[in-house]
Amino acid sequence: MKFGIEVEFMIANTYNAYDLLDKIEACGIPMVSVISYNHKTFNKWKIVTDASLSGIGLNGYELVSPPLLYNEESLNEIRKIIGILRKEGATIKACCGFHVHVDASSFSVNEVRTILKRYAQYETIIDSFMPKSRRSNNNSYCQSLRGKAFSGSTIRRFTQKYTKINTETYVKYGTIEFRHHSGTLDDKKIITWIEFIKEFIEKSIKTVPTSRTRKKKLPEVWKKLS
Repeated sequence: MKFGIEVEFMIANTYNAYDLLDKIEACGIPMVSVISYNHKTFNKWKIVTDASLSGIGLNGYELVSPPLLYNEESLNEIRKIIGILRKEGATIKACCGFHVHVDASSFSVNEVRTILKRYAQYETIIDSFMPKSRRSNNNSYCQSLRGKAFSGSTIRRFTQKYTKINTETYVKYGTIEFRHHSGTLDDKKIITWIEFIKEFIEKSIKTVPTSRTRKKKLPEVWKKLS
């Protein structure tokens, strides 16, 4: 599986964000040198400003990965870079989110529709892994999928940007974006969530949901999140 992550965080407004880039690069992780907000894709990690995040004495930023392969090398890189953010005093507020993009270029329309339908089916359970601010329709940036029809012949039209799974990214990046998770600088939570998404997608594209799906044993990784 190819994937990418976006980690929103905040840090003291007296902190020079370019110093953060230098500290990460010193650990062997190439970084894009531009901090200003942008949607450009690179083969390097980047940190960009995020004006949607607010806090007294704090500035908001977003850590964005390049496309990554799901393997131990990528997971170790995530552990390392998140550890640096924590060490440098980065913090999380309720306004922060953690997003995962998954390469959907090989998925059929029906496979993506099935992913969305199963996620909506299990959404109440998945909500229980999250703080109240990310449950149901409590957060305007990750609205519920429950009750949606997921109709249409193209993937991008299934959901809008600010839903728990955003398919609008398919046109521009060839991905579907999981926006449900709260902001975190806990690398164990980050990696467990990525693992959960991977397993959820794999099961979804192999199985069309039926009434019996609800009776099946939940994947082992769900226990880690609850």
